[in-house]
Amino acid sequence: MDFNKKYIASFGMLLIGTILSLIGYFDMLARPPLGLSGGILWYESFLHTAEMLFKPFAGPPGTPQNSPEQPWTMLVARVLMPLALLLSVTVAIFETFGRTIRAFLARFRRGHVVVCDSGERAYNLVENLARDGKTKVVVIEMNEKSDDEAYHRLNVPVIQAGGPVTFGTLRAASLHRASALVAMCDDDMLNVEAVLKAKALVQKSRSHTLPPLKARAAVGDPDLRQAASLLLVERSPTYEFGMMSLQRNMVRGLLADHPLDLDDAVVAGARTHVVIVGFGETGKALALQIGRMAHFADGRKPLLTIVDQDATAAVESFARQHVSFRNACDLHAVSADMRQEQPEGLEAIFSDIRPTRVVICLGNEGLGLAAGAKVQRTATRFNLGDLPIFVRLSGAPSVAGAIARASGATLAYIRPFGQPEKVSTPEIVLKESLDLMARAVHQTYLEMIGPPARDAPVKPSAEPWERLAEDYRDASRHQSDHLEAKLRAVNFEAVKGDQESKFDLSPEEIERLAQMEHARWCAERYIAGWRHGAVRNDATREHPSLEPWDDLSAAEKQKDRDMVHGIPRILKNAGYYARRVGSEPAQKTRLTQLLRRK
Repeated sequence: MDFNKKYIASFGMLLIGTILSLIGYFDMLARPPLGLSGGILWYESFLHTAEMLFKPFAGPPGTPQNSPEQPWTMLVARVLMPLALLLSVTVAIFETFGRTIRAFLARFRRGHVVVCDSGERAYNLVENLARDGKTKVVVIEMNEKSDDEAYHRLNVPVIQAGGPVTFGTLRAASLHRASALVAMCDDDMLNVEAVLKAKALVQKSRSHTLPPLKARAAVGDPDLRQAASLLLVERSPTYEFGMMSLQRNMVRGLLADHPLDLDDAVVAGARTHVVIVGFGETGKALALQIGRMAHFADGRKPLLTIVDQDATAAVESFARQHVSFRNACDLHAVSADMRQEQPEGLEAIFSDIRPTRVVICLGNEGLGLAAGAKVQRTATRFNLGDLPIFVRLSGAPSVAGAIARASGATLAYIRPFGQPEKVSTPEIVLKESLDLMARAVHQTYLEMIGPPARDAPVKPSAEPWERLAEDYRDASRHQSDHLEAKLRAVNFEAVKGDQESKFDLSPEEIERLAQMEHARWCAERYIAGWRHGAVRNDATREHPSLEPWDDLSAAEKQKDRDMVHGIPRILKNAGYYARRVGSEPAQKTRLTQLLRRK
C-alpha cells in the first residue's frame, strides 16, 4: 500500500468534516438571535469554525450565551475532525514503527506459514498467501543486505536473521505454533540447516495437540537431497519433512504443459532432439528430466544438443558427474556465444538431425529472449520457422504474458516457461499439487505389496508418502511423469472423474507400453548412477535387469506388463480414469486441443 492510499481515509474525513462544519457555521449565523448574514471575512469563517470544533460551547466565538444550538452538520464535524487527526497520527506511527510492531506481534501467531528467504526468491509464494488472506505469513530474511520493502508493502512481518537461522529467530517467528515452514534461500545448505533446526525446536516445544509441522526445503543438488533425506525422514508426531527443487518444478511443468511426444516433428515420426541453450542449473535439470522421460513407442533414445559458450567442457563435466547418462540419452555439444549478433556455430544445430524443439535456459533472461529471436531467425533459414522455442522468463511476468499473447512472425513460435505462478505457488509448494499422481503411484505400490507381517520391519520403500525417503519419492515422480506419454501411445487419455477405466488393451499394446516402461526405468537407473551387473548389489549400484528388452527374462518382462495393468488403479487413486480417444491418434487429438487454446 503506498503513501496516498494509507492517508486517503484521513484526508477524506478531514475534507467532509471541514465542509460540514462550514455549512453548520453559516447556518448558525443566519439564525436568531444572531441574524448575521454578512460582514464575516472568508478566513474568519475557517478560524471560527476550527475554534468551535475544539471548544465545548455552542455558538460562534464572541456570541451571547443564548446562541442557537449547533446543527447536526456541526455535531458530525466535531466527531469527524478529531477522528481524522487521530487516524493520521496512528498511520504515521505505524508507518514509522510498522516493521518493529509486526515483527513483535509475529511472536504470538499460530497456524501461520514461516518462509525463509534470502532476497525475493520466495516473493511469489508470500504474495499469494498474503493476498489470499486465509493464511498468515511470517518471513525470516537471511540476507542482511536484502531490502524487505516488497514484503513491507504486503504488510507481512519480517524477522531479520542476517545469516543462518538460529533458534531465537525461529522462536521469534513463532515456529512452534506454525502450520508450515518453507525454506527457499538461494543457498541449499542454508535451507537444510533451517529445517534441521526447525525439527529440533518443534520436537522440544511443539504441543502434541497441534498437527505436524510441514517443513519444505528447496534443495536442487542431488547429493545434498539424498543426505538431507536421511537426516530428516525419520518418524515424528510433530514434524513432516519434504524437499522441492524450483528448477525441477520448472522443467516438470514445462514438459507437462508441452509434452515432448506432441512436438509436430515427433508426431510426424522424427526422433526426439532437444536443443538446450545455456547449461546452468536449469539447463542441467532439464537435461536430466528429458533423459528420464523421453522414451516413447519408437524405441529411440532422445538426443540432446547443448549450446553454451564452452559447451564441450560443460558437457564433459556433466558426463563425469552422471557417468551412465549416455546410456539413456545421446549428448552433443555446440559452442556458441549467444551475446553475438550472429553467434558462430549456431547453424551447426540444424546441420544433421532436425531439432524438435529449442529451450533457452540462460540465467540472463533478457539475453535469453534475444537468443530466442536469434535461434528463430537461424531456424527460418533452414525452413524450420515453425520450430517451437521455449524461453525461461521466471522474473518477468509481464514480458512472459506479452510473449504468450504475441502472434507476430518474430515471436509466433516463442513461448515463455518458468513463470513463478507455475513453479512456487502455495498449491505447488504447500499442497504439493505436482505430486498428485506420484502419490497415487506410491499408494498403488503399497496396495500391491500389502501390509507387512506382524513384527516385521517396514521396508524403506513401503513407508507412507509423508515418511518416504526422497529417492523413493523421486522414483514415483518419474513414473508418474511418464504416465500420460504411455496413455497417448495407445490412444488413451486421463480424465478427471470416478468412473471405472475401460483399459481394454490388445496384447500388442500391452507389449508396447511394457517396453516403454522398461526403457524409462533403465534410463532412470542409469542417470542415478546404476549399471548392469550379474547380481543386484545396491552398494555398488549394479542390477541384472539393466539390459535390452529382448535380453530380459520372462519374469522381468512380466513385471513391466504388471505395471501396465496397474495404470487404471494408479489413475483411480489420483481421481482419474482412462478413456480411449477414438480412431484419431491421441497425440494428434491432444495437439489440436493445445493449438486451439493458443
